[in-house]
Amino acid sequence: MILKKTKIVKVLSSHILLGLLVFYFILHPLTMAIYGFECAQEKYTLNELLSTMGGILSKTFSFEMLPMSYIFIVVGIIFGLISGLYWFNILHEKVIIQRQHRILNADALILIKNGENNYVEFKASIRYDFLKKTTNKDLEMVIAKTIVGFMNAQGGKLIIGVADNLDIIGLQKDMNTLKHKNPDGYERKIYEIIATYIGAEFSSLCHIDFPKINDEFICVIHINSSKEPVYMSVSNKTTFYLRTGNSTNPLTVKETVEYLKIRKYE
Repeated sequence: MILKKTKIVKVLSSHILLGLLVFYFILHPLTMAIYGFECAQEKYTLNELLSTMGGILSKTFSFEMLPMSYIFIVVGIIFGLISGLYWFNILHEKVIIQRQHRILNADALILIKNGENNYVEFKASIRYDFLKKTTNKDLEMVIAKTIVGFMNAQGGKLIIGVADNLDIIGLQKDMNTLKHKNPDGYERKIYEIIATYIGAEFSSLCHIDFPKINDEFICVIHINSSKEPVYMSVSNKTTFYLRTGNSTNPLTVKETVEYLKIRKYE
């Protein structure tokens, strides 16, 4: 159990009690008052109105109205139970999401500590040039090349916001180059890069997360292997890239044909 039993009991009990109180002490007399005035169909002065209201309220909680009281009590308990279960479900989902974020953050940190390999690549940014200290759109092609390389191999993870020395530098400067300076805008930009240089049809092979490490967001692009060859297109020129070891390399036409033959029979 993710939520303790005592927490569950406390949530359900408080909602049931609240439902009972609202239905019995508020809705019950209010319903009786409305019903009483509609049946009377008379005009009242202020004093008569207050006097009549007092009579209706006293009658509401009398012994003869006990069956009606039971109905409101039961309905209040049922309503409170439903409300409690709904609120419990919200809390449950919130705990699960928090737990997933902790696992995601821990996994990302382990990947960074282990360094680059066949399945992991680090990049400092997708647009911001830390050397020139300005926006450099050519870096987008480097991102696209890496993604293509993973797609043509066995898949992998591209982690952005990590320097060559494995320092976590985050995404803030990169985000500041975008119109929407937040993770949503950053994710949209990555999919835009994929659509521009690779093809929108390959976007489904990627899933993007934003773990937070040392108070800095980083971006993890989970890239699945493609069943068909993937090419990067720049100025009507297509290139086949392949992830080999801890680097991504272009293949000649002959090398591409040979690789695809080998892969076909794997």
